[in-house]
Amino acid sequence: VEVSGEPEPTIVYGDINGDGKVDSLDAMLIYACHNGKKALSEKQRLVADVNGDGKVDSFDAMLVYAYHNGKIKKFPIENK
Repeated sequence: VEVSGEPEPTIVYGDINGDGKVDSLDAMLIYACHNGKKALSEKQRLVADVNGDGKVDSFDAMLVYAYHNGKIKKFPIENK
C-alpha cells in the first residue's frame, strides 16, 4: 500500500463542470451527454450518475434540476 499524503478528492455529486456549484448548467451537460452531444470524462460520469443506477440519463438531469431548485436536499446515491 502506497500512501502519497494527499487526501482523496471530494466527490460533489451533480457538479459536472467542477465549478463547485450544482446548477442548471450541470443538468444541461447531463442532457447533452445523454443525447450524444457531449462526451463526459470518467470523473464527470461518476458525479453525473446522481441516482446511482450506473447510467447517465435524463433522470439524473431531472434530479440535478430538482436539487438546484431546492426540491430535494440530496441525491439518491448519497443515501447508499
